[in-house]
Amino acid sequence: MPTIRFQDTTREISEHFYPKPSKFFIPEWLKNLAPYVDAEKNYSTAKRCLPMMDAVMFGYTMVTTEDIRVNQLGAGMEPAYEWSFGHGIEFHEPEQLITHMQVDDNTRIAKYVSPWTIRTPEGYSCLFVSPLNSDNLTFVPFSGVVDTDTYDVPVAFPFLLSPKDFQGVVPAGTPIAQVIPFRRESWDHVVEDLDIETDKKAYRFVKSMFKNVYRNYFRQEKSFV
Repeated sequence: MPTIRFQDTTREISEHFYPKPSKFFIPEWLKNLAPYVDAEKNYSTAKRCLPMMDAVMFGYTMVTTEDIRVNQLGAGMEPAYEWSFGHGIEFHEPEQLITHMQVDDNTRIAKYVSPWTIRTPEGYSCLFVSPLNSDNLTFVPFSGVVDTDTYDVPVAFPFLLSPKDFQGVVPAGTPIAQVIPFRRESWDHVVEDLDIETDKKAYRFVKSMFKNVYRNYFRQEKSFV
C-alpha cells in the first residue's frame, strides 16, 4: 500500500489539526440527512448515493491550524486577516487571476499558507480540491495538481471568500483542502457506439433489483488510513 507523508515544517502543530482521512470530515448536512424519505418505496436520499459518499470520503483532508479572523474594512477595500500563531495568510496580486468572474481587480487573492510538506512515492502526484460536496465553506480554494514525489515545499492554497463579504472567525480545524493522491499515467481516449444488446442487458440487470445493485455488484472498496 502506498504511503502519503505529511511533514510538519514547524514541528509545532497540535495533533488536533493533523491531516486525516477524509472519512472523518463528512459534511454536517450529509451526516444529518436521513437515508430514506420513504423506505417502503425505496425513495432514498443522497445519504444512500455511494458515488457521492465515496467522493466525500476520498483521500485526505487538511485543516486550518489556527483561528483566522476576517475583517471587512469597507467598500473598495480588501478584507484584513488576523491570526495569533502560524503562517496564516499571504497574497497573490489580482492580475494573476484577473479574468476570473469573482476576482475584483482591486483586491489581492488571499492564500492560506500550510505548514505541511507532502511526500508521495515516486510516480505519484496529488490533486488538491475544495472539500467535495461541502456546503458551508468560507475559504474556497482553487484546485491544483502537485507532483508531490519531487516537490519538497509546503503547498499553499489561494482561495476566495464565501460569501465575498464574510466577516468573522474561521476556526482552527476548518477543512481547507481535500488531498487526492494518484499515480501518474499517460492515457489515450476512444469515442465509440455501445452495442445496443449489451446496453439493454446491462440496463435490465441494474433494474432487476429494488436496491443496492451498485453497492453489491459494481462498487470497489477504497481505503485511506
